Amino acid sequence: MKIIFFVLFFAVSLSLSAQELIVVGGAGISKTDTIAKGNYGFAQARLMIPVSDWLRIGPYVGYTQYSNTGLTVTPNPFLLGKELSYGLSLDSYGHLSYAYTYYVWLNSGLKNVNDKYQDKDFTSITSTKEIFVSGGLFVTDEWLGLFGNNRLMWEYQKPLSATVEAKWKGQDVLGVQPYNKESLRLFLESGIKRFGGGAVNLEPLIHVGYGRDFGRSQNYYEIGGGIDAGIFKDYYRDILKIKAFYRKDFGSNAKGGVCGELVFNASSLIQAFKKNKQ
Repeated sequence: MKIIFFVLFFAVSLSLSAQELIVVGGAGISKTDTIAKGNYGFAQARLMIPVSDWLRIGPYVGYTQYSNTGLTVTPNPFLLGKELSYGLSLDSYGHLSYAYTYYVWLNSGLKNVNDKYQDKDFTSITSTKEIFVSGGLFVTDEWLGLFGNNRLMWEYQKPLSATVEAKWKGQDVLGVQPYNKESLRLFLESGIKRFGGGAVNLEPLIHVGYGRDFGRSQNYYEIGGGIDAGIFKDYYRDILKIKAFYRKDFGSNAKGGVCGELVFNASSLIQAFKKNKQ
C-alpha cells in the first residue's frame, strides 16, 4: 500500500508542470462465488501529450496489490498478489453535439504479476508476464439531463508466460501448472440525475457489468449502484466515486457476493480547485 501512496504523491507533484497528468487511485473489497473475502488497492498515472487537435499520447504506469481468501477448503486458501503495469495511453475528447461531450481513452502494454498462494501445507509463487488492454468511453449531457452521464469501461488481460515454484511441506513440487489469468470485464455506469452545476456536481449512478474468467471457463454478471462527484473541464471528470455491486456466476448454485469500490481522481480534484478560484 505504501507504493500506491508514493505513486499518487509523485504523480500529483508532476501534474503541476505536465501537459496533463491523469492520476487515479482507489481501493476495494470483494466477495464472489470463489472468494470468501478479498481486498485490493491500486494507483495509475497517464502523462497525456497532445499530438493533434483531437489526439493525445503518453506513457502509462499502474500498480495493484491484492489479497484473497478462497472458499474451497478449511482452512481457506490465501492468495497475495502484486501487479506492475506499463505501456502507452491514448485519449481524445470533444463535442458530439451542442449538449453532449465525449471522452475516450485506451491503455495497452505489459504487466508483471507476482502471486503467492498458500493452502495448508502447499505453497506456490507464480510469476506471470501478461499483455493488457483497458479503457473507456464517457458520453455526457452538459445540461444535467436524466441518465445524461454514461461510462462504458473495459479490461482485458492475457498471459504470455508464467513460471511456478511450488512446495509441499517444504519439499519442491514439480510439474505444477500456472493458473490461467486471462480475463475480460466490461461494465457500464449510468448517472441517474446530476445535481449541482457549480464547481462540483453530484449524481447517483447505476452499475451493470459482465465478465469472463477464462481460467474457470466461467462468465459472471454485476449489478449495483453508487454515488459520484465530478466536474466539467473540457469533458466530465470524476473526482470521487463510491459504489457497491453484487457479482454472481452465471449458472452457479453459489450465492455470489457483494463487492465495493472507492475511486479517487487526484488530477480532477486539482482542476476543481482551479475552477473554483476562477
